Amino acid sequence: TSMGGPERIIQMVTQKIVDREVEKITYSDDVIRTVEESEEKAYQEMKKVFGIDPVRVIPVSAHMKFESMEIDGEIQTAELIYKYNEERLIYLINASFEKGSLGIDMEDQIVDKYSKEIQGRKIEIIEYEVPKSNNPRFMAYYKDKGLEYFLIGAMEKGDFDNIVENLYFMG
Repeated sequence: TSMGGPERIIQMVTQKIVDREVEKITYSDDVIRTVEESEEKAYQEMKKVFGIDPVRVIPVSAHMKFESMEIDGEIQTAELIYKYNEERLIYLINASFEKGSLGIDMEDQIVDKYSKEIQGRKIEIIEYEVPKSNNPRFMAYYKDKGLEYFLIGAMEKGDFDNIVENLYFMG
């Protein structure tokens, strides 16, 4: 999966995070990476960079844990990684979608498309069949208060829908 704005493209790769606590590592003036830090601190950092409170993912079970966040102030994007059972749940937030675009391409076969209305917001959901996997992959897409959101994870449909239904829209 890759994403980028008009200035550049960044490549997302899966990474292994060891059980350790790291405060913040700044790659440049515009990129901040948070690993095993408080989820609340990650959302506060996004609020500072984006100027508004982003929609929050609420852990819906003991099997769901915040892992890391990377935010790029230059291209106005954030990526949060959650662990759900043994899978990764990726939450992408794009603040510059009106000036540029963020594209996500899944090569898996589309099985279903549907939408849900959560707190008055329409959320589009696409289900993909993943070869050699027991779980399908889902992607939810929506916009709220000038931000564009993508939530991507491989899990049972009921589990993904539960996460989407528990998104927390500020104000």
